[in-house]
Amino acid sequence: MILKAYNQHKQGDNPFKFDGSGCGFMSFYSIISSVHKLETLPKDYATKNLKRVTNGTKCPISLWAGCKLLDDANIKYTWVKGPLTTEGVKKDIQAHLEKGMPVIVSLSYADRNGKITKKYTNYAHYSVISFATKDGKWYLNDSGAKLPRYVDPDDICKYIPGTKLKPDYDPIWNGWTNAGGYVKINL
Repeated sequence: MILKAYNQHKQGDNPFKFDGSGCGFMSFYSIISSVHKLETLPKDYATKNLKRVTNGTKCPISLWAGCKLLDDANIKYTWVKGPLTTEGVKKDIQAHLEKGMPVIVSLSYADRNGKITKKYTNYAHYSVISFATKDGKWYLNDSGAKLPRYVDPDDICKYIPGTKLKPDYDPIWNGWTNAGGYVKINL
């Protein structure tokens, strides 16, 4: 599945305005709009859905809240939370991509060893990996400033953190609780 990448910072084809970071919402929106073949969604879609899943209208949303949006759109998924290893994440995502199904990833500004590089984000970020190429690259749909591009799986997997689980999930991103891991879309 080839997904459209929406830039969270520009209006253009993005019908939403966010109070805060919109990468999580835009990642889930790209999946929902692609699966349901929607060219446009109602202008109040973001406000209504953010209010319902977060009790407010602010982003960033957590992966927990994003998965609630998938539930409402009748899209099946698996949220892989952790503990995660770079090699395990790479193998799991590669196998999923080979089935033709995308993955929403949480990305950190630091690699698994804690080295701050800000290679994929300045702090924390969500993006969608939509397919693998024959030469082993992954296509990253990024709603941030670095729009769609091909990435090295060995590299990007070092920046996907595990989720720090707690009993009750917070719908708003609050550090790495509810933010880590990745969501495999099951079509």
